[in-house]
Amino acid sequence: MSDIALLPAPIGAYADVTYMERDAIRDDGLDTAVYLSLFTDARNAESGEGGYWGDAVDDQPSGSLLWTVARTVMADALPLRVKEICADALQWLLDYGIADAVTVDVAVTGRFSLSIAVEIAQSGDARQYSYNWQAQAAAGF
Repeated sequence: MSDIALLPAPIGAYADVTYMERDAIRDDGLDTAVYLSLFTDARNAESGEGGYWGDAVDDQPSGSLLWTVARTVMADALPLRVKEICADALQWLLDYGIADAVTVDVAVTGRFSLSIAVEIAQSGDARQYSYNWQAQAAAGF
């Protein structure tokens, strides 16, 4: 069984349905779930800001708090904070038994950018995802 894949747009900070030969590209759901878990804005419990409107009808909140550090100065603590945010956003994969293990690594790749590497282990197989996150670009600078 497959779902319609949401793929990152070539320009901009959003995902969209992509078509090939007049049919929507599909995936097994994991690729889209990882992307949406990381790049959908989760509600900030401290300030009450942000959040995905669909969470109003779901017990399991969606997304991550990456948006809360988008304007943060690139400092030594930022990669660790981004790693924690990503691991928290993907925790549901472990809680629901979808993944056996989730590994997140974050590295500074430029003055305003980080590399986010995610590995999802499922029944002896592993999938790897890589994202280039530009903090200031995400914040509209």
